[in-house]
Amino acid sequence: ETFPKWLQNHYQYCFVGFFTGFVTALSGVGGGVIMTTYLGIFSPMTQHEAIATSLVAMVPLGMFGGIFHLKKGNVEARTGAIIGATAAAAMYISSKYLAPKVKEDDLRMVFASLLTVSAIKMLRV
Repeated sequence: ETFPKWLQNHYQYCFVGFFTGFVTALSGVGGGVIMTTYLGIFSPMTQHEAIATSLVAMVPLGMFGGIFHLKKGNVEARTGAIIGATAAAAMYISSKYLAPKVKEDDLRMVFASLLTVSAIKMLRV
């Protein structure tokens, strides 16, 4: 199947991408919350595939948003570098050794629990 034909059959991903970019620019929240939720619920992807696809999709999103904010002077570079490096190391270890062994239902439970805790914390203003 050619890419244009595939895109005709999956045009909704363009809307998800646009919405994710918009919300991420405003709040810093994107891939994990929007894309993984959408792909896990409304696409035929497994939870493993939804997570991995979201991670790949976040590369250009983070790059463009990061460059813009760097130019504006909004980035605490040392903090970003330390968090980025340690997160990358943890991502490598988890993606390679842990995540492939976790059952689909358990992945969904972890994800839903993190969303729930985040929502509760955010609403305690």
